[in-house]
Amino acid sequence: FPVTISRFMNVLAASAQVGAAEIPQVAEAILQAGVAAKSAGLSLEETNAAIQRLAVGGKVGSEAGVGLRNVLALLQKQSGEGEKVLEKMGLTTLKLGESLGKDGLAKTLDLVKNGLNAFGSQTEKNQALMQLFGAENSAVAGILLDGTNQINEFTKAMTGTQSGVEQAKVNMQMLWCLMYYEQRMERVLMLDQVKS
Repeated sequence: FPVTISRFMNVLAASAQVGAAEIPQVAEAILQAGVAAKSAGLSLEETNAAIQRLAVGGKVGSEAGVGLRNVLALLQKQSGEGEKVLEKMGLTTLKLGESLGKDGLAKTLDLVKNGLNAFGSQTEKNQALMQLFGAENSAVAGILLDGTNQINEFTKAMTGTQSGVEQAKVNMQMLWCLMYYEQRMERVLMLDQVKS
């Protein structure tokens, strides 16, 4: 995702407004998942939306970033049991990888979610998730799979935003007001001293 500083600032600010993670936590997650997200073809906005979805699910900061990085990698590369599970789902890592780059994370996760219907019980679906993503990453995958609508909502809320610029303007106006007030108070104090 080619990123300008103002776009990055705006997306981070909007991300903190719509989701559960604060800017420092989002930054930690991006440090861990940013390269994998860029390689997968995700936009900055959708990457942040996924990070915020993970925060809603209780994964924040580096933990969210590492989890997202691992899920992205496993959507694009499987071996052994994972390949067999995907085959039963009617999917391949090639198809999922192409979907990530073309359609984005939420639609790719929807493919996985629909593919899980090939398994009967919830226990079988959970076993399939474990085989695809491993024990640690299956929790992150589950949070993302359960939140594709929220990922889409967050992405939309962060796209084309000027939140960072707007917040900077408010902060600058507040600073100007404080400086003006301080100058006025200095004048009043000086007049009081002159009168005394």
